[in-house]
Amino acid sequence: MEELDPQQQLMLAERLYAGLQAGQEMGPWEMVITEKDVRDYAASIDDENPWYLERSILGQPVAHPAMTAAFYVSFCQEAWSKVLGDAAESLVAIHAKAEHHYTNPIPIGKRLTFRGKVAEKYIRRDRYYVVVELWAEDEDGRDIDRIRDTILLSPVRISEKAD
Repeated sequence: MEELDPQQQLMLAERLYAGLQAGQEMGPWEMVITEKDVRDYAASIDDENPWYLERSILGQPVAHPAMTAAFYVSFCQEAWSKVLGDAAESLVAIHAKAEHHYTNPIPIGKRLTFRGKVAEKYIRRDRYYVVVELWAEDEDGRDIDRIRDTILLSPVRISEKAD
């Protein structure tokens, strides 16, 4: 990944902002969360709650609810890549706001389908923002979570653009 100077970052943010449209769909993405995925995630956040590793009140382990948030970052990166190509890897975006609603436990071994959309985009305080809404459901159609994230596409102000 190439490190970009602030002007290059701003140019990428402008391209992405122009290339995304409110209402634009993202996904779907599908995956099965395995026991290994759950163990690896629990270790990475130092949360070895028995619900994730041994048994929950449902009789079997479940995934940590915030585990899906990590997947959503990858899904957004994939959507950005459709606009920016490989340059998307160099974009330094900032997670500015989050609303996460977890409605059901994440089952291990069931197929999850993730979808999303660009809810809105706007300029505030001379900077580009995008709001994405993402959600997941399991193979039985149960809602797993709903997430609404606001992303600052570049910390560089539009008025700081070099001519």
